[in-house]
Amino acid sequence: MPRNLIAKAVVSSCKRRVHVSLVATTTSTTTASPPTMSEATITIPWLLDNCVSLRHPTGQRGANFYSEKGGSSSVVLPKEVLSVALVQCSPADGDASDDDIIRGGALPTCVRSLEAAKVNTTTTTTTSATATTTEVSAPLTALLRVQFSEGKVSYVPFHTIDKYVLMKPSATPWGGPTSKPPVTTAKAVHRVNYDDVMGGAGVGADDSEVARIKACGLKRTPAVYNLLRRLAADGLAVVEGCGVGEEAVKCLAALVGGTGMPLHTMYGTHWHVQSAPVTGPKNNVAYSTTSLDLHQDLVYHESMPGVQLLHCQSFHNSVKGGLSSFLDINVWMKRFKMLHPEAYTVLTKVPAAFMKDDMEREEPAQYYYATPHIHENDQGEFLKLFWAPAFEAPLPIRDPDVAEQYYAARGKMCDVMQELVEESSPECKAVRFQLKEGDCVMFLQGRMMHGRDAFTEESVCSRRLHGAYVELESFRNKVTSLAVEHKDEDALLCGDLCQFFNRSYR
Repeated sequence: MPRNLIAKAVVSSCKRRVHVSLVATTTSTTTASPPTMSEATITIPWLLDNCVSLRHPTGQRGANFYSEKGGSSSVVLPKEVLSVALVQCSPADGDASDDDIIRGGALPTCVRSLEAAKVNTTTTTTTSATATTTEVSAPLTALLRVQFSEGKVSYVPFHTIDKYVLMKPSATPWGGPTSKPPVTTAKAVHRVNYDDVMGGAGVGADDSEVARIKACGLKRTPAVYNLLRRLAADGLAVVEGCGVGEEAVKCLAALVGGTGMPLHTMYGTHWHVQSAPVTGPKNNVAYSTTSLDLHQDLVYHESMPGVQLLHCQSFHNSVKGGLSSFLDINVWMKRFKMLHPEAYTVLTKVPAAFMKDDMEREEPAQYYYATPHIHENDQGEFLKLFWAPAFEAPLPIRDPDVAEQYYAARGKMCDVMQELVEESSPECKAVRFQLKEGDCVMFLQGRMMHGRDAFTEESVCSRRLHGAYVELESFRNKVTSLAVEHKDEDALLCGDLCQFFNRSYR
């Protein structure tokens, strides 16, 4: 739906800051949503630090430091802001395109042309005794022009202000008015066909496997973007019709991450999950028919893999059980914090510990990482969870009072999870389904816990999965760059992906 935007900038009464706001209304053919406003107050150093006229023509910023006195490695801070204006800049004003301005990489020639007064007349300005106000109706390609004392002028892309400063109601991990509801049923899981996503890879069957995988990593079609956007928004998606070969999961991992091969871990770039493995790692309950409680993989890494893919190569009719299960971490944490706020706080402060201790591997493993189960951002909002009971090390706490607080809080968190996964519970939010041969489920580890039911099989490998990992930053980069390419303004600024993109700094 189209969004109508009006931006405003006001010099504060102290003349040391600029107050900016953005009013957005969304309209459709039948309804119009109530307007929403985002606002923030910006300081003089920030305005100078993000001025495009102080950047190299490549768009990279220089090492500019500001102080009251100045010096060989710093610049004297202006004493006050004299006026502000929001001005439109088009390619005719210089050699910077609208996309350059949106990315914050507008060239200095664009700024020089603005100084020559080639500005759009859609800007309106009013002045009072205490403040200068300016408004513009198309702010995403506008520049905020700030006139300082001592003759300094700063130009900051309004898109930069909107993306990094303005507070949006949908920017929290739990979402706001524009966020999609969490996936809590198997029917709600987004499903696509492998050929629909992979069509037109640009290589043939006679090309090498490396060439085919690389071609998949370079695919940036609308079908690819739709899949990755839904994965980012929902945390879970299934690609059907992948066949039962060894190449599918590698191609999908490259597609998701935009890189040549999946993430390399101690399991290699790809691995198999089956009972009674003949070769490879054996000291892991996953390589058995036992049930797996909800968990995350590789939590003994400071940065666990961001995306996991599991391709079902075999699920024989004789297999009984073995259903896959998922639980939205945000749903779990939101309910836990609501019911037990004190216990929630304990688990944001007391460190747990995770380890992988296996000296019998071909490459011995001695991984260890201690961190609280729950991480929050500077706004006190849930950011990340570390949870894998099977790989917990002894609690590294010597104070018995703190240890008791930890175990009591951890017990309450487990109780809440049980309410959410018990099928008979009215609060059940777990997603459970059986993978079919040729299905590949992909999920974000920071968003979805995963597990499986116990199963029986008449012969070894009747249930066999082929897995791979993708680094979160690689996935985030690809889906964000695709959103820019497809000019998906709603996804980038206020839509169901805003929470995903902004997790690291909101």
